[in-house]
Amino acid sequence: MADGELYVCDRKKDLIILGGKNVRPGDVEGIVYEAFPECVLCAAFGIFDEEIGTERLVVACEWSRRPAGREEMEIEKRARKMVYTGISISLDDFRIVEPGWIVRTPTGKISRGATGEKYRREFFEIEAAREKKL
Repeated sequence: MADGELYVCDRKKDLIILGGKNVRPGDVEGIVYEAFPECVLCAAFGIFDEEIGTERLVVACEWSRRPAGREEMEIEKRARKMVYTGISISLDDFRIVEPGWIVRTPTGKISRGATGEKYRREFFEIEAAREKKL
């Protein structure tokens, strides 16, 4: 507080809140890394959905090589199963993305907030608009 004003001096939260349940992104990422050695970088983050009033759990993975269509579907299915088995949470979306897609800070750390915003711009909003047209 300074002169009656509140100034936030820390990083934004990484904690994902799903229907009142707190989920640590590192727990989700650890499960994905353990299950998939091909995943070279992984980011778990929440995307707030006003329609349902809570966040959606999303995982983006940079893969060492792009899997074929059917293989990608099997990977997604396995990722969903592994996360649910590990922490009893369902993934809302799992994306295999190109190397360099996940946003990093200048020091090389994963920027989950910026990655979530990129996801929202590139995937979430486009798909929401498509659904409204249907």
